[in-house]
Amino acid sequence: MTMPDNFYQFCDSQNQEDFVRSREYILNHFDYEPYSQDLHKLDGYFNKGEYDKVIDFESINILLSPRANFIKGSACMKMDKVDLAIEYDTKGIKILEGILRSGKNSFNSPLQILRVEDERDVINFLEDELDQQRLKSTFNRDLDIIKCKSGKEYVFDVSLILKKQGEQYDF
Repeated sequence: MTMPDNFYQFCDSQNQEDFVRSREYILNHFDYEPYSQDLHKLDGYFNKGEYDKVIDFESINILLSPRANFIKGSACMKMDKVDLAIEYDTKGIKILEGILRSGKNSFNSPLQILRVEDERDVINFLEDELDQQRLKSTFNRDLDIIKCKSGKEYVFDVSLILKKQGEQYDF
């Protein structure tokens, strides 16, 4: 899969624009499907012990998926590829940090994601648990609001995900 040379530049910098640029590359990619089954495929390969398939699996839909990187890192550990495992795990953490810096976790500045699964990854990373979830639609934005068992609330912008899904399925 060919990507811009600076796609993962945000991993080495704390510059939010680098993360936003990589995110926009995916959002605008012809093959981007926010509800693809790619994470399920990775899980399936991993659960079958097909670790080489996990590592080799590529898709535009999982490039900025924290979970996909953690699954790939686990597969590398199973194959004793420790350095590569660390690389994938670090990338997963950097993606989560990028999501957390993408907004102020408010209605005016929600966190930006590419897949609904990213919400769960963020909450797990913050060592919290989902309690309630609701979708709030306004005239220009769709927000997924998650209340956690800790009482904290997280606001994710799912507008572009829903828009892309609508374009793909003519909603």
